[in-house]
Amino acid sequence: MILCENRHSNKLKMNKQMDKRKEAKFDPERQIDFVKLIGALDWTNEINPVSLVKAVNKVANLKGIKKYETNEKSFGSLIKSFEMRVSRFVNTRFQGKDRFYRLKEGCTVEQMLAFAKTGEVIKPKEIIGEKKYYIPEVKSEEMATKRERRVFPDNEALMKTIIILKYLKKGNGESVGSEVRSFVESNAGWKRQRSVCGKLMSAYQEATKILTEYLDLPEKTLVVNHNKTKFNGDLSKIDGYIDSLISLIDGEEEMSKILAWMTLIDGKESKKEEEEENVVVIPTRKKTTEVVYTSPDTNAPKQSITLPTVEPFDGIKSKWNKSLIAEVIRREGRGTRIEYIPLSGTIKKNRFVDIQVTDLKSLIREIQSQFPNIFYGIDSQGFSISSEKMLTEFWLAYDQKKITEQVFMRLKMSLKDLTENYPDLKFEIASEISEEDNIYSITVDRTNKAERALTKLVWSMRKGETILESPNNWTFRRVNLIMSKLGLTEL
Repeated sequence: MILCENRHSNKLKMNKQMDKRKEAKFDPERQIDFVKLIGALDWTNEINPVSLVKAVNKVANLKGIKKYETNEKSFGSLIKSFEMRVSRFVNTRFQGKDRFYRLKEGCTVEQMLAFAKTGEVIKPKEIIGEKKYYIPEVKSEEMATKRERRVFPDNEALMKTIIILKYLKKGNGESVGSEVRSFVESNAGWKRQRSVCGKLMSAYQEATKILTEYLDLPEKTLVVNHNKTKFNGDLSKIDGYIDSLISLIDGEEEMSKILAWMTLIDGKESKKEEEEENVVVIPTRKKTTEVVYTSPDTNAPKQSITLPTVEPFDGIKSKWNKSLIAEVIRREGRGTRIEYIPLSGTIKKNRFVDIQVTDLKSLIREIQSQFPNIFYGIDSQGFSISSEKMLTEFWLAYDQKKITEQVFMRLKMSLKDLTENYPDLKFEIASEISEEDNIYSITVDRTNKAERALTKLVWSMRKGETILESPNNWTFRRVNLIMSKLGLTEL
């Protein structure tokens, strides 16, 4: 018995000595080809510590007792070296001491590989066959060149700093921390803290780093005290600082986001947003109007049609966009993961409506508040279906058949023929001219079938047939858009 215990003890000591020798010899920078490591990881899913370690063992060809483990003392060094190559291309999620990585919107594995090889940031030029060709980023300014050589700052850090400066300018040098945090988390979906250059930082710490390193301001320009932030500098220069940071943002989409957010912080709606709202709001006829039709028979009395009052829908733009989301996800099962970018692409492809990812995030959070527990796992990339029952309730609440409008057209067809040829539209004779020539009241809903049916009807119009509506009518604007997308002649 004593002999067995001694053997077991000696074996444990030997294993510990071997682990120490292995640990002492392991140097991530020397032993790992990080270009191969990045290429070996499955970036279609979230990268966790276990999958990272498996990829390390595969790339470094570590087997048996030499296998690398997540509890190695050098794991911190591995993470630091790894994040130096990928931090500007990934979002980092923290769970206890563990870190999880997911590819950022608009970033590619090829960009990470190129950065790991050359230290330069590249963007796609075109894809031919299976090979991808790239061109380097434009280096037009000294600050942009300085930024390119570093992992920090990325778009997120720049935009956080701009938001903080904007709130400080609005508050005459002071801002409430909860306002900034609420805006950053709800509008952008960013976490309160993230890893920056191997260090966990808040938005204020990132902003301080940018102000000191890239705008050469003193370290205590931003003073965070309790729940308030003060700006110890010249307030008149804040706009200039914001313009300098905006010039460093990469990508038109990110640029448009920050400009829209700045307008939102100011408490104003941009002209572009007002124009978009006007496009989708159904025209309101507060007073009953009259369309007068003169019969071909000059001796016949004039006939008139009284148009019914059409009440506007409350928040029609939001209702329309939510109905499009419901249309796409209504048949998905519990646990299904929905990503924002594919969702936006499906809506744009099928319905010709471009809902930006930022707007999708806001809409999903609104839906979640309306239908509790309908989604879970909401983050900057997407969300998952939690309750199929709630999903059905959501779809029924935003059923596109409930969103209707009446339009008036003179058509040289009988009511029977119209009903048979266009079953997705509802026809009523508003003014009878003859059996084969009438003015019709047409009820149109927002379903894809109804829109396509009305488009087909308009495109098939013959001489003598006409639309008795303003060309700015929302429904006919949609018809024009659909016709142009399908390559047909507009109204």
